[in-house]
Formats: sequence, structure tokens, C-alpha cells
Amino acid sequence: MATVTKPIVHTLKFQKRMAMEILRVGQRHVWLNPEKKHEIAKARTRAAIRDLIATNVIQLKPGLRGKRGKLDSIKVATNPIVQRINLNYKQAHSSWGAAQE
Repeated sequence: MATVTKPIVHTLKFQKRMAMEILRVGQRHVWLNPEKKHEIAKARTRAAIRDLIATNVIQLKPGLRGKRGKLDSIKVATNPIVQRINLNYKQAHSSWGAAQE
């Protein structure tokens, strides 16, 4: 019989939870780049997750979040990691930055 190899499935729950704690947001507001799954799966420390955030492999989804929009804008104003991510996103998508300002 021929052996069938199963594809390796990476569960990124740990990395997503760590990113949520670092960014101080909820689960639905963290985006993990699906093209970089293997790189994200290797990250096992806070420092490694911070590096992935700095290189935009893990990002904060932009925009207001319902009724908590004002609180989220305060989080952005006080969290330097979130500020850097949003600035990078605004620069990459200039139409989003113009609509929000």
C-alpha cells in the first residue's frame, strides 16, 4: 500500500492570542497573513510576535468597532504598537487614511 502523507496544519491560536494581548484588542481585530503561516507558526515568544507585528505579518484590522469606536480610538492613541501598525496601514492604503481624517 502507498503511504498517504497528510498536509501539515498549523494551528495559530497561540500566536493569535499572544498578538491579542500585545495589541490589547479582541480576537476579531487581529489579522494573520495567510501567506506567512509557517513563519507565524515558528513564533513562540512575545518578542517574536512583536517582530511579526512590526513587519506587518500580523496586523490590527482598521476601522471603528461599533459602539466602542471612541474607546478604540483611545487605545490607538495610547498604544505605540497599534499606532505604528495603523500608520503603516494608512501609508499603504491612502484612501483609508483620507476617509478617517
